[in-house]
Amino acid sequence: MAFPSPSPLALGLLAVVLLGLPVVQAHSGHTSIEISHDIDGRLWAHIIFMSLAYGILFPIGTILGLVHHKLHVPIQALGGVFVVVGYFLGHFHQGRHFGENAHVDFSRLVLLAFFIQAGCGIYLKLHLERRLRRDYLRPILKPIHRYLGLATMLLAWVQILLGFIALTGFCYADHFGQCLAHFIMGSSFVWYGVWLLFTMTLAGPWLRSKGRSPEFYDSALILVWGIVNTFTEHRWNEPWNHKDLQHTAMGILWWAGGLVGVLSTWRLPPTSRSMFPALVILFTGLAMASHHQHTAFSTTVHAYFGGALCISAITRMIELCLLSQDKYQNHPEQQHPFQFVPAFFLVLSGTMFMSAQEESIHNLIDMGVDPASYCLLIVSVAFFLFLMAYSLMVFYRWLKPQETSNDSFDDDPQSAVTLREEVEMGHLRSTRASPPLDREK
Repeated sequence: MAFPSPSPLALGLLAVVLLGLPVVQAHSGHTSIEISHDIDGRLWAHIIFMSLAYGILFPIGTILGLVHHKLHVPIQALGGVFVVVGYFLGHFHQGRHFGENAHVDFSRLVLLAFFIQAGCGIYLKLHLERRLRRDYLRPILKPIHRYLGLATMLLAWVQILLGFIALTGFCYADHFGQCLAHFIMGSSFVWYGVWLLFTMTLAGPWLRSKGRSPEFYDSALILVWGIVNTFTEHRWNEPWNHKDLQHTAMGILWWAGGLVGVLSTWRLPPTSRSMFPALVILFTGLAMASHHQHTAFSTTVHAYFGGALCISAITRMIELCLLSQDKYQNHPEQQHPFQFVPAFFLVLSGTMFMSAQEESIHNLIDMGVDPASYCLLIVSVAFFLFLMAYSLMVFYRWLKPQETSNDSFDDDPQSAVTLREEVEMGHLRSTRASPPLDREK
C-alpha cells in the first residue's frame, strides 16, 4: 500500500507572504524594498497561480492519483495550465527586476520535475507501450511518475520559501547564514510535525507491515539531521561565536539522542513506543527558550519557539502513556484527541522559528508591532498549515476508507483469535450475570 507524503502546504506560505508584506518597509541599514511600488498585477497573478497550482491542485491531484480516482487527470491538467500561465506571468511582468536568485535557479529543477512527471503520466494514461511495443517501459515509468509526484510537494515547499525570500529581499550579504539556518530548521520542525500527524492517521498498516516502532523512524530522522546540523552551523576558518556553539551543541544532542532512540527501538514492534525522540525535543526546547538574542522582541519570539517545543515534547510523553492502554494498542487508527497536540506544537515551533529571522524582526520593531500580536499571527499561520496537512490526510482516508479503517488485527491472526476469545468471554459473562427467566410468567 502506498501512502501520500505530507503536502508542502504551499498555500499556507502564501499566508506567510501576505502577513509579511506590511513588514517589508524602507529602513536604513536593513531592507530597502517597497513592495507596493515594485510589484505589478502580473507578478501578483504569478504568485497566485503558482500557489494555487502547487499548494492546492497538485496535492489534491496526487491524493486522487494514489487512489486511482477518475478526477486525477483533470485536476493535474488544470494545475499544469496554472503552472504554464504562472511561468509566463513571472517572466513577462513589468515590476521590479529580481535578477538571478535562488528562486529563479531552483525553478528550473521544479519545472524539470513537473515535465518529467507529466510526460510519464501521459505515457501511462494513453498506454503508449502498446503502440510503441515497449512493454519494459511501463514498469519503469510507473514508480517514477508516482514518487516524482510526491517529491514535487517537497520541491514546491522549498520553491515557495525561496519565492518569499526573493519577494522580501531578505537573506542577502551578512544575513545569509542566519536566514538559512532559520528557514531550514523551521521547515524541519514543520515537516516533523506533519510526519507525526501522518503516522497517527494513515501509517498504521504501513508500520505494521514494516514491523517497527514509529519512534524508530523518528529517531533515524533526528540522527541524520543532527549529523547535518553539527557540521553545517559553523563556517570553517572563521571564529566561533555563541550562536555557532549553541547550534553545533544542539546538533550533537540530536545525533546522540537519535542514535540512542534508533538502537532502543531497533527490534521493537509497532505497538512498543520510546520516549527518546520526545526527550531530544524537550532539551532542544529548553535550550531555545533561553537562546540569547540582541533584542527583547527576538528573545520573546524565541521563547515562544522554545516553549512550543517543550509543550510538544511533554504532551507526546503523556500521549505515549495513553497509548500504553489496550484500547489504543488495539485500534491505532482511532486517534485520541490528545494525540493531535504534539504534532500541532511541532508545526507551530517551526513556523515560529522561521518568523524569527532577524531582518523581519528589525522591521517589526520599526513599525511598532508588539511581540504578542506578532506571535498570535504566527500561531494563526500554524493553524492554517496544520489544517491543510490534516485535510489532505482526511481526504485520502475518505477516498480509500477500507485501507485505513480496517481492523488492526487483519495482519495478525493471533491478535484476531485473542479478540474473538475476549468477545466470547464477555458474552459468557453477560449470560451468567443475566437473571433467570420467570417460567411461570
